[in-house]
Amino acid sequence: TGANITTAAGDCIIAVSLGSGNWLVTHYEPKRARFIAANSSGGLTFDTSQTVATFAIETADEGGNFASSTFTAPRAGMYAFGFSGNILVSSGTTEGELRIGFINAANAYTHNLYISRHYPYASGLFYVPVSFQTVLRLAAGDTVRVGFSKDASITDTVTLDGTRYFHGYLL
Repeated sequence: TGANITTAAGDCIIAVSLGSGNWLVTHYEPKRARFIAANSSGGLTFDTSQTVATFAIETADEGGNFASSTFTAPRAGMYAFGFSGNILVSSGTTEGELRIGFINAANAYTHNLYISRHYPYASGLFYVPVSFQTVLRLAAGDTVRVGFSKDASITDTVTLDGTRYFHGYLL
């Protein structure tokens, strides 16, 4: 389209010289920012205030943009994110909402992607598997984390199980 391309270290292009210092870019591939993080032990307890989920294991971190359980966008663009894990609920004698979603630097839910009604159960522990994905438009420097909370009406112990996964990448 005749527009300039803003590049960053690690980007790749294929270009053809048109002579006189002019080039035609036939293919442009920005360096992909992507990460996969996991946690294999240590549940986290839901509270009425928002808690940030921790991820102690970085399976992959191309570009070094994931640290302290937080992804920082290296450039503006569309990013895909996903989370999976299990919620463990004790006894199940109260009712209310559990919230889990992606949060920004201001600890506000950018996408409150999972809202679950917690229905009363007779007794015992039960697991609620959770998995969600989204695409977010981010500016350079924007951050994304996983946060969770519960309504004050839920008096049961609710835990985000120790085994959980968080991943993301630049589209």
